[in-house]
Amino acid sequence: MDIKIETVIAPIIAAVASIIGTIFTYYSIRVAKNNAKMTQESENKRNEAQIDANITWNARVEWIQNVRKTTVEFVAACYKFIDTNDMDTINQTKNRDSIKEKASLLILYFGPDNIEQKGKKAQDINDISTNNAKNEMIVELINNISDQSSIDYFVNKIMSKSCKTKLAQCSDCENSPKKEYRCESWDHETNESYVNTEDDCIKTKEDSRNKINEYDNQKAKFISDIDSLIYAMRTYLKIEWNKTKTRNK
Repeated sequence: MDIKIETVIAPIIAAVASIIGTIFTYYSIRVAKNNAKMTQESENKRNEAQIDANITWNARVEWIQNVRKTTVEFVAACYKFIDTNDMDTINQTKNRDSIKEKASLLILYFGPDNIEQKGKKAQDINDISTNNAKNEMIVELINNISDQSSIDYFVNKIMSKSCKTKLAQCSDCENSPKKEYRCESWDHETNESYVNTEDDCIKTKEDSRNKINEYDNQKAKFISDIDSLIYAMRTYLKIEWNKTKTRNK
């Protein structure tokens, strides 16, 4: 029986074509699955990165807000202390303790400067170009302000008031027709009182003016350092906010 070759080859070709088609289809499915898996993994990584970025951004915004809030509370505590009645020792202690507390809380937001951090370092606490190496400067200023809230502040304040009263009395005495030196003082060596001479009055006025200046300078330094902190924190937080906005883009 004669069998034509076409009759034998045709089924073989069809079978091979079917196998190849099946293999190609299977391969295409595998490739599609792998591509889909890789795409999903990439998408998951992007989502995770975005979530991490959002968490970091939100945490940074919260940090900035907390620092601003604590700074305001610290400054308010300082001015409350300054305005305390000089005879109210209870509130003097209370307000001084409040300054110490707020200072400690504020300092906690400023960790040690990273000495290995690359890039330009701040030239001073008010450098508007960078916050690099500013933390220790800020902590030092906060501590300096806190240290000024001592009980000596009110001792000097009371002394200043007393000296102003003395100067007023000296002025009245000097302007009197007889220029009588009526101010009595106590000699601790003889345990006797005596009436001041003109030289004594000159010395008294000089000492009084020095005591008044001492308190005025102390108060001015206190307020000046507070103002310096306010300006420094405005600059610091502005730089941090700009960096935070850039990271979120």
